[in-house]
Parts: sequence; C-alpha cells; structure tokens
Amino acid sequence: MVEAAGAQIAQLALALDHEEQLPLDGSSPDDASAREARTTQALAAASSSLRRVRLLRARTALAPERPASAPWFPPGRIVELCSGPNSAQTSAAVMVLREAQREGDPVAWIMPRGAGLFPPDLAAAGVDLDALVVVHVPPDDAAAAPRAAELVLRTGAFGAVVLDLGSAMLPRGTAWQGRLLGLAREHTCRVVVLSPHGRSRASLGPLVSLRFDVRRARFGPGRFGVVASALKDKSGLLASHETRSACLAPVGAR
Repeated sequence: MVEAAGAQIAQLALALDHEEQLPLDGSSPDDASAREARTTQALAAASSSLRRVRLLRARTALAPERPASAPWFPPGRIVELCSGPNSAQTSAAVMVLREAQREGDPVAWIMPRGAGLFPPDLAAAGVDLDALVVVHVPPDDAAAAPRAAELVLRTGAFGAVVLDLGSAMLPRGTAWQGRLLGLAREHTCRVVVLSPHGRSRASLGPLVSLRFDVRRARFGPGRFGVVASALKDKSGLLASHETRSACLAPVGAR
C-alpha cells in the first residue's frame, strides 16, 4: 500500500519538473490546466492511499519502550537545521523520521534531483524504508521544493516531512513558510528544513519556530551522537539550549 501511494506522490514531483511532462487522458503537456489537473489527480490518489496507511500503522504501532529520540522536534512547527563544518543535519533529520515512524506515521524526504541520500544508511539508522517517500524536484527551480512539501503536507498522511534546501535555490519571501506552517499545524506534522546557512547567518524566516546548530560529536570509544544547540526558540518548549542524542557512528569509525 505504501509503494502504491509513493508512486502517486512521485507524480507530484513530475508535475513540478519542466523537463518531464506526462499528460493525462491525451491532454497537451504544454497546457497549464492539464498540468494542474495532473497534479490534483495525483494528490487526491496519494491522499486516499496514505491516509489508509497512516491509520493502519497507527493501529499496529508499538507502545514506546524508551524516551523519544528527538523530543526537541515538536509537531506542528517548522524546525531549521543549520549547515556547517561537522554538521549532523542528516543524522538529526533521521531521528525525526524514526520518531514519527515509531508513532505509526509514514514520512517524506523532499530533495533536489541529484542530491545524496543513501537508503542503506537510513535503514541501518532505524528508518523503515517501506514507510518513507522520497520526492526529487528540479534543483534550479526555487519554488519546486516548497511546493512539493505543500502538496505532500496536504495529504494529511505524514508524521514528518524533511525539506532539503542544502543544494537547491532558496525560495524568496516567507509566504511558503506560512503555508507549510499552517498545514503542519492542521495535520500535526513535523516539518524539518535543512538549511544551507551556517549558524552565523540569519534564520530562513520569522515563521521558523526552532533553529538548531547540529554537530556530530564523539561521546566515547565507539560512541557518537548529535549535539543540537538551540539558536532560536519561539516555542518555549525547550528545557535546555543544548541537547545530546546518540546516532549511528560514521563509516570507518564503527
């Protein structure tokens, strides 16, 4: 069921890609109304399938046997993760995906076409690949990634959505953040944005509730983890401005 829903979600990315036009019912690929109809049809199909997946997984999700691995990523908010030397953006985002899946929800990762994401590492870190949808968008279209995230969020089926802007053109303005924040609150979803900016740069926008500088650190012999330092906290939910969580050791250090 997840595979079928994932195929439908993939059509949303194709609808955003100017190089790939797949007309429906014989309509012209250059017709804007046909492209809009194609996106709407894919969204409706994916919404129905993924809502069933979320309900099924919620019924069968196991009760937590340990504390949440990422309690500093509350649902219904936009969280920005800074880049920089020794950054642990991906490791921190994986913690969010794992936490959402532990609660019984499918998750999504939106990234520019050509960006790196290695599924075996995700699986080794505890991510259920059968409940992960990856959407690739054109890297030279600043509006593509936020629009794909908006379409995915509208399904109401995901517990976490990662938006990778690290190697993509940054969208202008903050209207896209307002739409994502509204949908995240409506569907109780975690939205994590991987920013290309370091900690010394300004936040992506005023609607970002939490902003972290996340770095990988060695906790001891053979023990690694993520140290998340809060640079911005509009939620008032953090008890500490620094959080430490265990993560998978880098290849070669295990």
